[in-house]
Amino acid sequence: MSSLPVIASENWDWMIWNILKILFADKNKNIKFIMPDNIIQSVVKIPIGEDKTFNALITHGHILKGIPNDKTVGNILQDYAHRNIRIDGMFIGHYHTSRLSSFLQMCGTMKGGDAWTSNDCGFVTRAVQNIFLINDDGSLEGIGIDLQNYNPNEKYVLDKELEIYNDFIIQPYTSVVTIKNLV
Repeated sequence: MSSLPVIASENWDWMIWNILKILFADKNKNIKFIMPDNIIQSVVKIPIGEDKTFNALITHGHILKGIPNDKTVGNILQDYAHRNIRIDGMFIGHYHTSRLSSFLQMCGTMKGGDAWTSNDCGFVTRAVQNIFLINDDGSLEGIGIDLQNYNPNEKYVLDKELEIYNDFIIQPYTSVVTIKNLV
């Protein structure tokens, strides 16, 4: 895997995490940003009381072989169980769809449906992001936010400082390839 800045700038998981961290920095003491030990797959222990945690398995989702189902999720949970690690909920992206369930959460997409999502995965989806609430008793609630229902008159104030994280603004691609003949 490459560590080129262009690759890093196209990683939406990483970019959104950093943008939210900057936007919420010092604004709300109840919001904590936890840097995982492993950005591919990590168990994040979220405190939910004096001596309890909600163990969230967070992964991009590409580690699952095929479309997520109870068998593939069960195989991953078995691996953690063999290491005596309890998993209370699993949160994945990658599939460009939103699914809220009692255990496996598919976290949505800002992009919406595309050919890969519908043709290869068999999902009909919209641009949606999810918010998850973990209650004091360890129960989980998910809320889907439909991003396709918007008011074009509402504007967002963008911080110019955030442009430094966009590699394309700093160093745009300049090479152009022209195809003159297809064989």
